[in-house]
Amino acid sequence: MKRSAAALFFALVFSVLSGCKTKDAGISFNIALDAGFPSLDPGRSYSYESMQVTSQLTEGLVGFNGKGEVVPVLARDWYQTNDITYIFEVRSNVVFSDGSPMTMKDVLFSLERTRSGDDGNVFAGFFSNVERFNAVGWHLIVTLSRPSAVFKYQMATNAGRIISQSYYLSHRKNFGTARGGILATGPFVLKSWKPGEEIVLEKNERYWDKAARDANQVREVVFKIITDAPTRLAAVQAGCIDFTMFIAADRLGALLNNPDLAVTVTRDLGTGFLGLNTRSPPFSDKNARKAVAHAIDIQRLYSEFNRGRGLPATVLPFGPNLYGKDAAGWNAYAANTPGYDYDLEAARACLAESAYPAGFNCSLVTDPWLYNRARAQFIKESLAPLGINVEIRIVTMDAFYTYLNGEARDSNGERDYDILYGDWTNDYPDMGGILSSLYASSQVQYGYNFAAYSNPRVDALIEDQNAEEDPARRFEIQKQLMDILVDEAPYIPLEYTTNRAVLNTKYQGLDFTGDWQWYLPVQKVTRAGKGRR
Repeated sequence: MKRSAAALFFALVFSVLSGCKTKDAGISFNIALDAGFPSLDPGRSYSYESMQVTSQLTEGLVGFNGKGEVVPVLARDWYQTNDITYIFEVRSNVVFSDGSPMTMKDVLFSLERTRSGDDGNVFAGFFSNVERFNAVGWHLIVTLSRPSAVFKYQMATNAGRIISQSYYLSHRKNFGTARGGILATGPFVLKSWKPGEEIVLEKNERYWDKAARDANQVREVVFKIITDAPTRLAAVQAGCIDFTMFIAADRLGALLNNPDLAVTVTRDLGTGFLGLNTRSPPFSDKNARKAVAHAIDIQRLYSEFNRGRGLPATVLPFGPNLYGKDAAGWNAYAANTPGYDYDLEAARACLAESAYPAGFNCSLVTDPWLYNRARAQFIKESLAPLGINVEIRIVTMDAFYTYLNGEARDSNGERDYDILYGDWTNDYPDMGGILSSLYASSQVQYGYNFAAYSNPRVDALIEDQNAEEDPARRFEIQKQLMDILVDEAPYIPLEYTTNRAVLNTKYQGLDFTGDWQWYLPVQKVTRAGKGRR
């Protein structure tokens, strides 16, 4: 017998709400995720969902502080002695969550594992500029092959997280999975994991930072995986979910006037894109890409779907939050550089110059969020007047990540789509991250260059701007890069995104900032003494 959609919805709601319980001994803090993931290995954790969990379990020598700044964590201090040498003074009193001491062997092993890319570590590119790691007593000495303006940020991401060498080697086949678990130094430890359902963490009673351990009132953190958006919303409204950042913009109206809920909209380092597969026809043809760019009314797309949140994109693949100290220069560049204004006649002219003057058929892959499905339909309708027929393919979140990172391949071994609609949140507050991830040739085969774009001149300029520490000279290199990328149009920037989060007002202390990928301090949550109980 088939159950109605309404019956399925209420069954899902009941299954979530029936788990609402009140316990007195410490805080049981419930977080909703919109999708599951296969691994908590920090070297393979690169989704919005998994990073919220790994940031509770693992730490690096340095981390972010919620203000975009790099601060010591497992290191007491860090500094540069010259352009290519970094010194990290590692704490000698750190223990893993099983009580075993963290040694310099663990530090070296963890960082070398990232650099080598062993076992699918997705952060290997962050350390491609490292010539060697060396330990002298409790000092880690990092020597780069060339100067870097971004290495300090890269060490504060999952690339720099420290794990137990002995535990990893004895659990290598299933490390980071529900069966194999993980051993690290964070304020919480993995208690249980039902893939696709929930992950439960408990307070690390052996946490090395005694003051932080004693102040931590959170007994357990329960991550509920609720893939159905209405069910997630209902659970938040009912008070069974204490925090989530997975509420679509068009659903926030139901929450803003609720006194039991605090909605935070924070700066973001993300951009929403169309990635055009430049390795395969039709988008190996630059004029076909330009035709698509001219056919999309970005201002209308923004006004119909964003409802005042975020910003409509310019020609730049990064928004104002990544302009840094060059804000005036980038504002001028965006204003004065000819881009791809909505112009169907210009679109037809570009198409006429391509190998497909009468149009073509193509596929567009996106995730199942209703918001993104509606935008995909907008893109389809925008391209139809040019004779471009778009087949929309909606895939699960798990599958979407395989398209994004290049794992999903066609019979010829190429990325299996023509257009990918998605967004990219930069890993750190420097535009070098988005350039290295989305435009470098090294990221085409397996990586996050989802336009499959390759240009040796661009590769060289990316390396040059990463290595240049003088702000004025770096800005000039980056402008050269932008001139090429605007002309080549491998991506069509659509919006500069914002992040939204909802916290039950019975709690306080959870800072939701632009650093949320690497800094989500659940251990600082306390009871606020008000709101629903």
